[in-house]
Amino acid sequence: TVENVSIRGGHDGLHTRFCNNFTVNNCDFRTGDDAFAGNDNKNFIISDCKVNTSCNGFRIGCYNFTVKRCKLYGPGEYIHKSQNRSNMLAAFVHFSPADETPKLISGNWLIEDVTVENVDHFYRYNYIDGLWQTGQPATSIRLKNVIASNLLSAFNIIGDTARQFNLSIQNSSFFFREGSIYTTDFFEGVKIKSPAFFSAGNFGEIKLENVTFKKKDTSTVLNCESGNSLILNRTKLINKESATPLSIINVKRVSKDGMPLNSLK
Repeated sequence: TVENVSIRGGHDGLHTRFCNNFTVNNCDFRTGDDAFAGNDNKNFIISDCKVNTSCNGFRIGCYNFTVKRCKLYGPGEYIHKSQNRSNMLAAFVHFSPADETPKLISGNWLIEDVTVENVDHFYRYNYIDGLWQTGQPATSIRLKNVIASNLLSAFNIIGDTARQFNLSIQNSSFFFREGSIYTTDFFEGVKIKSPAFFSAGNFGEIKLENVTFKKKDTSTVLNCESGNSLILNRTKLINKESATPLSIINVKRVSKDGMPLNSLK
């Protein structure tokens, strides 16, 4: 149990590997490197915490992982010591280094009543060739009542070919950092395959309910490829009126507000 702890500067805040049953409550982590990091963890509850970093808020692999009533914000107050920068890279990044022979999948996540501000990316997962992400796959994530603003991208997901990744988002909003020009083609040394604000490939089911994605330019807001099921209910995809907001390719079942759709090309 970690309660009422403040961290200022340095490298990783709480780094846990092969650990069970952690509760972190009412803490204030402002770190130079990842605030929370580690893999092959199980049964973690993070609540009522402030997270500020010049790297990633949560670079984590965990089965049964809950984050509630937390605020994540950038840029980092303390620089990343080896890279000499202060932008906060991502709120959540999958972590499962193959060279450590991980045993646990990462899944049964709940992220609820969370705010994210001035972070470059909300969630990144690349099981094919992502840095330290290819050991065991991510499987299931639920988000409820999340407000994320001033992002450069919201979701960039490349799951395993068995399509074990499932994502559910309810009552949430994700807004681009308007006025910024996002030209980055790489994340942690790996080329980004889609510039869409929300991009997902190799997934089982993605369900969006009362969710808004807003990026007011001509680029695609939502791009989904090679999935089993995409469900859009009361979902707003906002870009410039002349632009197509979504691209859906090779998804077996697509529905919008209860009506079936074909994949779009």
